[in-house]
Amino acid sequence: AQDKLLMPPVMAAAASGQLKVLDALIKAKADLELRHKKGGTALHVASSSGQRGSVDLLLNNTHKVKADVNAADEDQDTPLHLALYRGHYDVIILLLRHGADVNIQNKEGKSPLSWAEERKEKDPHVLELLQTGGDKDKIKEFLMKILNVTREENAQESANAVEGGSSGTEEKKKLGRVPSMGLNNNPKGEL
Repeated sequence: AQDKLLMPPVMAAAASGQLKVLDALIKAKADLELRHKKGGTALHVASSSGQRGSVDLLLNNTHKVKADVNAADEDQDTPLHLALYRGHYDVIILLLRHGADVNIQNKEGKSPLSWAEERKEKDPHVLELLQTGGDKDKIKEFLMKILNVTREENAQESANAVEGGSSGTEEKKKLGRVPSMGLNNNPKGEL
């Protein structure tokens, strides 16, 4: 039985973060490589939706059924491409830790790494994140750096507000960054 969006139940559960349902489907040996009409898998829809819990369960469950972290859809986008386009840093980190390849090219000839390189002016953090290669210590170092930058930005905003000055929001917009470090929800990452 498929829902009205033509998604198999395993994909619908992954996309909506229904972890108990997803776990039961995985336990029942649901086909994690089943494809929707655009060629994506459950891991694609979970990554695109920013469902970290679903991504974690698909890659790291106790039922010995794992999703292919480098599976490509009809556009040759991998789950990493999709998480990257939508700025889901927590999902990107999880995919990298499970061996996502930053060099796989999609139909447009873009790899996650080349896409991040093109956008480094707008979002320098994502390039740095991809360059960690999934190394646990490098990711921890990266996250600590970002935490410190965010704390400094928040402290400066508070100081400016107390002094009656600018909050710095305009400056952040010029840099193309927001405190949440997202990629501004740009679906395909157009520059």
